[in-house]
Amino acid sequence: MGVYVFFPAGGIGRYTHEWLRALGRQPGVEVEVICTPDFQWKEAEEYGVWDGLGTISHQVPLLRRMRFVKGQFLNPLRSIRHTEEANLDIIHIANINHLTFPFWRRAMERGRARVTVSVHDVLRQKAIMNRKWEDRQLRAFYRCADALFVHSAYQANELIDFARVDPGRIHEVPHGPYPHGAPSTDRDALRERFGQVPGTQTALFFGQLRDEKNLDAFIHAMALARMRFNLIVAGAAHNRHHGMAHYRALAKRLGVQDRITFIDRFIADEEVPDLFSASDWVALPYRNAFTSQSGVLNVAAHYERPVLVSS
Repeated sequence: MGVYVFFPAGGIGRYTHEWLRALGRQPGVEVEVICTPDFQWKEAEEYGVWDGLGTISHQVPLLRRMRFVKGQFLNPLRSIRHTEEANLDIIHIANINHLTFPFWRRAMERGRARVTVSVHDVLRQKAIMNRKWEDRQLRAFYRCADALFVHSAYQANELIDFARVDPGRIHEVPHGPYPHGAPSTDRDALRERFGQVPGTQTALFFGQLRDEKNLDAFIHAMALARMRFNLIVAGAAHNRHHGMAHYRALAKRLGVQDRITFIDRFIADEEVPDLFSASDWVALPYRNAFTSQSGVLNVAAHYERPVLVSS
């Protein structure tokens, strides 16, 4: 079995790495990840690696975007070709390049391998180029897959409504808690490290910044709340969404900048326990337009942190 992973890092990559490790420990199962040379988890002992995909990473933004577009066309074809050459029975798609599906659909359908897919997000919040085109290709891909894995009954119904997928091909695999190990030191030391005042509650807003995660409304609510609390915002901005500078300016305008600690960068796995351990609770004030799964909820469950969520 081969597992196609388009992105070299991120939450879906780590999720895929963990279930590949678990699957690779099963007797009689041979599995490998089909990835780029800079895939973060290539050193795992439980599964094999074929890193022949074209990298999409580059320090120069323009070249990174060019590689991203090129990879949309070439990497699905490379993965299908490798699946045939390695005589694999299954190709599992962890990241769907639906934008270019017509260019690699025929190769996928001609192959002998069964096609399965992790449907982390049934819909796409933002289009890459054209919404109508991309929704049409996403529906077509879902209908071609032999099996589709979702994380909830809600997602299964969403998939049926969106793409008219045969319910018999949809399988529900719930998320579990996301452990990241133990914190590096005791809670008081961690709170001091993150500039938190003793005796004051600290909320955590964690993960990739996207507009529909509603951090701007939460900062407004923070300014209006009778209860005084601090906030740690930790993560980097997603492309085409407001960056940390936008939220810093908002906090300053509302007079709460002294109560918010901004950590404007990608958070490494080993830093996650410290952030959750230093916080009293976790904020997930997402808008109803947010269509993705939130791994933050599962991390909070592991570290037994209360969560404030929107409807």
